[in-house]
Amino acid sequence: MVANPETKWGRTHQADARLAAVAATSQRNTRDVIAGFGQAADSVVSALRTLRERDLQIESPSRNPRWGVKPMSFMLDHLIVSHLRGHRDQIMRNLSQFSSQTAELKT
Repeated sequence: MVANPETKWGRTHQADARLAAVAATSQRNTRDVIAGFGQAADSVVSALRTLRERDLQIESPSRNPRWGVKPMSFMLDHLIVSHLRGHRDQIMRNLSQFSSQTAELKT
Protein backbone atom coordinates (compact mmCIF):
# COMPACT_ATOMS: atom_id res chain seq x y z
CA MET A 1 0.00 0.00 0.00
CA VAL A 2 2.82 2.40 0.80
CA ALA A 3 4.86 1.82 -2.35
CA ASN A 4 1.89 1.46 -4.72
CA PRO A 5 -1.32 2.90 -3.27
CA GLU A 6 -3.19 2.33 -6.55
CA THR A 7 -2.57 -1.43 -6.36
CA LYS A 8 -5.38 -3.46 -4.80
CA TRP A 9 -4.62 -5.20 -1.50
CA GLY A 10 -6.06 -8.31 0.14
CA ARG A 11 -7.87 -11.24 -1.38
CA THR A 12 -11.32 -12.73 -1.66
CA HIS A 13 -12.48 -16.06 -0.26
CA GLN A 14 -12.15 -17.48 -3.78
CA ALA A 15 -8.46 -16.57 -4.21
CA ASP A 16 -6.57 -19.45 -5.80
CA ALA A 17 -3.73 -19.38 -3.25
CA ARG A 18 -6.20 -19.42 -0.33
CA LEU A 19 -8.19 -22.33 -1.78
CA ALA A 20 -5.01 -24.30 -2.53
CA ALA A 21 -3.76 -23.78 1.04
CA VAL A 22 -7.08 -24.95 2.48
CA ALA A 23 -7.09 -28.01 0.21
CA ALA A 24 -3.53 -28.94 1.24
CA THR A 25 -4.01 -28.82 5.02
CA SER A 26 -3.83 -32.59 5.40
CA GLN A 27 -0.38 -32.56 3.77
CA ARG A 28 1.15 -30.21 6.36
CA ASN A 29 2.71 -31.23 9.63
CA THR A 30 2.43 -29.39 12.92
CA ARG A 31 6.14 -28.52 13.18
CA ASP A 32 6.14 -26.84 9.77
CA VAL A 33 2.97 -24.90 10.58
CA ILE A 34 4.40 -23.65 13.88
CA ALA A 35 7.69 -22.72 12.19
CA GLY A 36 5.67 -20.86 9.56
CA PHE A 37 3.97 -18.82 12.30
CA GLY A 38 7.36 -17.69 13.57
CA GLN A 39 8.62 -16.83 10.09
CA ALA A 40 5.44 -14.91 9.29
CA ALA A 41 5.63 -13.00 12.58
CA ASP A 42 9.24 -12.03 11.84
CA SER A 43 8.26 -10.81 8.36
CA VAL A 44 5.37 -8.75 9.71
CA VAL A 45 7.51 -7.16 12.44
CA SER A 46 10.19 -6.29 9.89
CA ALA A 47 7.63 -4.70 7.58
CA LEU A 48 5.93 -2.78 10.39
CA ARG A 49 9.25 -1.34 11.54
CA THR A 50 9.61 0.40 8.18
CA LEU A 51 6.30 2.26 8.48
CA ARG A 52 5.98 5.88 9.46
CA GLU A 53 2.92 7.48 11.03
CA ARG A 54 1.91 9.11 7.75
CA ASP A 55 2.01 5.72 5.99
CA LEU A 56 -0.98 4.62 8.09
CA GLN A 57 -3.13 7.23 6.33
CA ILE A 58 -2.38 6.02 2.79
CA GLU A 59 -5.54 4.71 1.15
CA SER A 60 -5.77 1.88 -1.37
CA PRO A 61 -8.59 -0.15 -2.92
CA SER A 62 -9.28 -3.66 -1.70
CA ARG A 63 -9.71 -6.72 -3.92
CA ASN A 64 -12.67 -7.57 -1.70
CA PRO A 65 -15.56 -5.30 -2.76
CA ARG A 66 -16.92 -5.24 0.78
CA TRP A 67 -13.99 -3.09 1.96
CA GLY A 68 -13.77 -0.53 -0.83
CA VAL A 69 -10.96 1.99 -0.34
CA LYS A 70 -9.40 1.91 3.14
CA PRO A 71 -6.33 3.37 4.83
CA MET A 72 -3.35 1.28 5.83
CA SER A 73 -4.38 1.67 9.49
CA PHE A 74 -7.64 -0.20 8.75
CA MET A 75 -5.84 -2.97 6.92
CA LEU A 76 -3.37 -3.45 9.76
CA ASP A 77 -5.97 -3.34 12.53
CA HIS A 78 -8.72 -5.33 10.90
CA LEU A 79 -6.96 -7.75 8.58
CA ILE A 80 -3.84 -8.43 10.59
CA VAL A 81 -4.47 -7.79 14.30
CA SER A 82 -8.16 -8.71 14.53
CA HIS A 83 -7.93 -11.48 11.94
CA LEU A 84 -4.99 -13.15 13.64
CA ARG A 85 -6.65 -12.78 17.05
CA GLY A 86 -9.67 -14.61 15.64
CA HIS A 87 -7.47 -17.44 14.36
CA ARG A 88 -5.63 -17.61 17.70
CA ASP A 89 -8.96 -17.90 19.53
CA GLN A 90 -10.08 -20.59 17.08
CA ILE A 91 -6.90 -22.59 17.74
CA MET A 92 -7.35 -22.24 21.50
CA ARG A 93 -10.96 -23.49 21.24
CA ASN A 94 -9.82 -26.45 19.16
CA LEU A 95 -7.07 -27.31 21.64
CA SER A 96 -9.50 -27.03 24.53
CA GLN A 97 -12.03 -29.30 22.82
CA PHE A 98 -9.30 -31.80 21.93
CA SER A 99 -8.03 -31.78 25.55
CA SER A 100 -11.56 -32.33 26.87
CA GLN A 101 -12.19 -35.22 24.50
CA THR A 102 -8.84 -36.79 25.33
CA ALA A 103 -9.56 -36.52 29.06
CA GLU A 104 -12.98 -38.17 28.57
CA LEU A 105 -11.38 -41.08 26.73
CA LYS A 106 -8.97 -41.66 29.63
CA THR A 107 -11.78 -41.92 32.19
